[in-house]
Amino acid sequence: RFLMLGVGLVVEDSAAIGIVEAKSALYRDVIITTIAQQPLEALSAPMKRDSLRMTLLRRIRRVAPRPQIRGLLFSQYVIQ
Repeated sequence: RFLMLGVGLVVEDSAAIGIVEAKSALYRDVIITTIAQQPLEALSAPMKRDSLRMTLLRRIRRVAPRPQIRGLLFSQYVIQ
């Protein structure tokens, strides 16, 4: 299986953008690790995407509480 995922993070203000960019490797690692732990059924079920989005958001907030990440959006989600 192949998963192509695009993720956008919503931050509290424009000053936080630089901090988020500096932590992008950490965020990517959290996302990849979390996705890799998910069963195929959870990744391919459209109704499970909100749950996955919230799980990713919680884990990102846990490893990097500042700046405050307000939301996480899937800009691309393709599974083959």
